[in-house]
Amino acid sequence: MISHLDAWSAKMAGASTLLAVMIISVGGVSAAVASHLPKSEDFDVQSVMGHIDRLQQIADDNGGHRAAGSAGHRESAEYFEEELREAGLEVSNEKFEFLYSKPSHASLSLDEEELDMIPATFGPSTDGDLRANPYVLVDEGCEDKHYESVTRGSILVLEEPKNCTVQEQHEAASESGAGALLVASSSEVPPYIWLDGAGSRDIPVAGISQQTSEAIQSSSEPLSMSLTMETERRSSTNLIAEKPGRSEEAIEVGAHLDSVPQSPGINDNAVSAAVLLEHAISKAEQSTDKAQRYMFWSGEEFAFAGSRSYLRSGTDIEGIAAYVNFEMVAAPNSGYFYIQNDGSGSSQLIDEAIVDGYAQIGIQAERDANEEPRSDDASYQDAGIPTGGFWGGSFETKTEEQAELWGGSSGEPFDECYHQVCDTADRIDEEKVSNTMHVVDYVLGTLDKGL
Repeated sequence: MISHLDAWSAKMAGASTLLAVMIISVGGVSAAVASHLPKSEDFDVQSVMGHIDRLQQIADDNGGHRAAGSAGHRESAEYFEEELREAGLEVSNEKFEFLYSKPSHASLSLDEEELDMIPATFGPSTDGDLRANPYVLVDEGCEDKHYESVTRGSILVLEEPKNCTVQEQHEAASESGAGALLVASSSEVPPYIWLDGAGSRDIPVAGISQQTSEAIQSSSEPLSMSLTMETERRSSTNLIAEKPGRSEEAIEVGAHLDSVPQSPGINDNAVSAAVLLEHAISKAEQSTDKAQRYMFWSGEEFAFAGSRSYLRSGTDIEGIAAYVNFEMVAAPNSGYFYIQNDGSGSSQLIDEAIVDGYAQIGIQAERDANEEPRSDDASYQDAGIPTGGFWGGSFETKTEEQAELWGGSSGEPFDECYHQVCDTADRIDEEKVSNTMHVVDYVLGTLDKGL
């Protein structure tokens, strides 16, 4: 890592062309932006694409997914472990138990026409077939008074909230006497919801698309909803690869290797894992001040179970200087977000490194404004460890300003195949993979010297 940054500095110092440099501020993070500096030549993007293709094949061979606790995930971890050991890294496995949840049956229909619906992870089943009139709440549903007129036994329809959490909406809807809750996104992709705990009065909940919400609102017919959830204890393993440094303090960088049970999970999140795998292999023999620990999580799709287990199982929290997370970075319409946690101290340095790394290749990163936990970085934040991360967007809609900034289509979701069977290797944007490879190298080098 150090030699790469030194080589890059020397190359720039000896360049005959003067590069224009300006100072910009993005979401409170300032960075020196150089116009389109060359990307690192230390990595082979085709090697990363090869890892991605291998994970797609594993999913194809195992029922179309690589979910935690499944044969597909186990084969994915075995492939990564073999590659990492061959490169000379120290590799370990950490087994943990988690609560597994998936629908074995899910149906939502209006006048006998099937509508899209993604049931909430850890949510309850319906009591047989629920047939009831919808009740569309005009207010956001973030205050108890919004639920005062809800018809008892109705199927409540809400928009995904901006000023509270879906968990809070669900609790209030359960108290209101509604029979079920549907939470609508602002795009054609339903939101993915997982619930933290369950109570005796909890009601079934699922995400629906904006189009489904509009169809419900324009009809006077009742809805039919039938949902059977499977919830059980399972076990899986985290894969951890370490390259020792000159000090015992470690920088941890991670991406989840599992998918949801209904998808091969290539943008979410095989791409990020493949980028980190190739970085670990390429930099295996390069010395660093701090140890570098590559975390390939399982159980991320089940409330970040793998990372939470790791941090609660006797891990030396004080020995972790920082954690950087990678999530969903290369869909055709994805964006370039950084996840800002507390925005101070070492977390601020992570934010600045991500912004600066992207700026070097002519990309202006934007702070992710969503306040709900995105991925395994939430586990580190809860443990008091400086964190930050990369995020490309999921079912949220790309704005006109973002399309002008990054390209792609405004008014469309960042990833139209989020948590669906179409999240496959053949739709991955190779240029975005290359961009991520450059920035992860820059960020790790910056943190190694700067923390």
